[in-house]
Amino acid sequence: MRSSVMKKKQNAADAAIEKAVALEESGDIEGAARAFFATMKLDPEDSRLPEHAGDLYLFHLNRPLDAIPCYEKAIPLFDAPEPMWLRLGLAHSLAGHDAPAVKALTRVLDLDSGSVGAQMELGKHHLARGRAKDAVEHFDTALALLLMQKMSSWAQGAPPFDPHVLAIVLMGKARACLIHLDRLEDGMSAVAQLFGDLEDNERGVKLASELQVAGKHALAANVLDALLTRWPRDAEAKALRATLRVPDSSKRAGAKTKTKTTASKKRARGKTAKKNVTAGSSKKTPKKKAKRSSPTATKKT
Repeated sequence: MRSSVMKKKQNAADAAIEKAVALEESGDIEGAARAFFATMKLDPEDSRLPEHAGDLYLFHLNRPLDAIPCYEKAIPLFDAPEPMWLRLGLAHSLAGHDAPAVKALTRVLDLDSGSVGAQMELGKHHLARGRAKDAVEHFDTALALLLMQKMSSWAQGAPPFDPHVLAIVLMGKARACLIHLDRLEDGMSAVAQLFGDLEDNERGVKLASELQVAGKHALAANVLDALLTRWPRDAEAKALRATLRVPDSSKRAGAKTKTKTTASKKRARGKTAKKNVTAGSSKKTPKKKAKRSSPTATKKT
């Protein structure tokens, strides 16, 4: 009797899942998300139901508030819940929940200290809230982990890391360093890697646009000059560069060197003139001999 009841319940759950799938395939994403989550009443142990409902809310409908309870329901159903904690942290971050986002993403690192995703999302979260120094720390850790993954993939023949993740991390670091911290060397190093390793000129143009909006026109010019050196025919970059009233970085460097040289020459001339004046003042000026008085003039008459 019990097995018969359970079988009917499972059949009902299967039918509900089929209905949810049909809704998703028809384009009714919201209806599908609701249906998947509601089916948990018929099969509360199926981890796929809250997970998929959360993914539909978060990634397809951009409704992180609705995704949060889905992932909270999913976490206890997984033996390795790191991905659910990561998505829960992302949902909290997008919903504007500062402390819950940090807590969820830190929980991922408690379970997996080598999680690139958690480091990346923590970097993005801190940067979005103006904590640029904290963001750079997480981005740098993510870059170190990605390098280790790259070396491991070469040595063990494992699948290579996702270049899209590397691009996000480099872009985040470049934003933090150039827009918020004025760390030119670190920021341009990230840009160079973005261009050199990933050949991602699109993100370069986007970064330059953000720098222009932030009033960092010289830095925007630096990014575009580096981009155009590599991709001289990039029309979008050329058009944006034309709007910046900043000389080409190579010309600026030449002008700066010329200015320094001119200034050095002036200082040298000044020192030489001063030396000549000092040398001249040290010579004793010969005194004129006093005229002897005429004997006739001094003789009493």
